[in-house]
Amino acid sequence: MQYLKDLKVLLLGSERVNSSEKLNAGANIYQAMNNLLVGATTREMNKLVNRGILGFKNGRFVNKLIPYNIYSYYKKAANSNMYATEEGSLLNEDILYSIIGSHVANSALSIIEVEKCFTGDPAYYKWKKFNKEVKDDSGEVIASYDVISGRDVDKIKRLSAVLSTGTNLRTIWDNPAENDTSISVLHLKDNEIGSEYYGELYKIFRNSILRDLLSQRYPAYTDDMLIEALNTEEKE
Repeated sequence: MQYLKDLKVLLLGSERVNSSEKLNAGANIYQAMNNLLVGATTREMNKLVNRGILGFKNGRFVNKLIPYNIYSYYKKAANSNMYATEEGSLLNEDILYSIIGSHVANSALSIIEVEKCFTGDPAYYKWKKFNKEVKDDSGEVIASYDVISGRDVDKIKRLSAVLSTGTNLRTIWDNPAENDTSISVLHLKDNEIGSEYYGELYKIFRNSILRDLLSQRYPAYTDDMLIEALNTEEKE
């Protein structure tokens, strides 16, 4: 219980473990999450500048090719009273940050939720690391710590189960000795964490397959006709 209390104070700025007190928005965990999102959004915006979708003028991002309806939607939600008259360029940049930041956050969430459905929760992926020793002037080890050298090793291992079709399995190898090789396999059960978006993802993938089948069987169907067919009760 003491550990939980210390953790909440450190990350959430909450003094009591079980309480309904308002969490501190300036707590370390919120600042870290915000810095991570802002950093990812800035990198994405720099890529859009290179592609000519955004511009960079007088030290601020400016819009070039983002559709007006998207820009105006976020502009209506912005509180223009927070900006002085001469800060119009800052307001416009913040609107762009909101647009691209929403895309970055939703992309990250969708990737994680899809991975939960097919390869397991990324929170349980293993990282590759090695132990580094700290020595004093005499060469004696006085401390050691783990250094993370790879964050994607477990993800790469799981990708084969997602990307492989399994329709052309290799059973014969060029080297005859390899065909007689026996191996020992240990099966470990993963932590099973349900996805809140499984139902929606299932519907999206299912409708995509049904749409392809319908378009093959009825080539004359337009996109609107296919969508209407998929939304009728008779589709079952």
